[in-house]
Amino acid sequence: MLDGDLVCDTPPDNSASFSACNTNSCATDLPDLVDDNDNFMDYSNCRPAHFTNGQKNRMIAALEISRSGLISSDGCLIVGESDAAIQNLEIEGDFCGMSSMSKIVFQNLGIRKY
Repeated sequence: MLDGDLVCDTPPDNSASFSACNTNSCATDLPDLVDDNDNFMDYSNCRPAHFTNGQKNRMIAALEISRSGLISSDGCLIVGESDAAIQNLEIEGDFCGMSSMSKIVFQNLGIRKY
């Protein structure tokens, strides 16, 4: 198919998002197929949800070609315990009395890989 999402193994679908399961909103495909409402890209509540092989191939191609930086990105790494450090600590006032003031300056060390 060269219309819609341009993924050949996704049947045409003219239904609104979150439509009922097992509907057939298009009769233009040959053979006429029921809408793939349990497809993630249909945004329905039908289960079990899946991606078609064509959609999987398109996502892999997008990651490898136009979004390759996401594969090596540190964006999904968990921020470790050593992500910030105290750069400077100043304490002023009477240490034995009730009045003192602390000034703590933190430094962002960035994400540390473990």
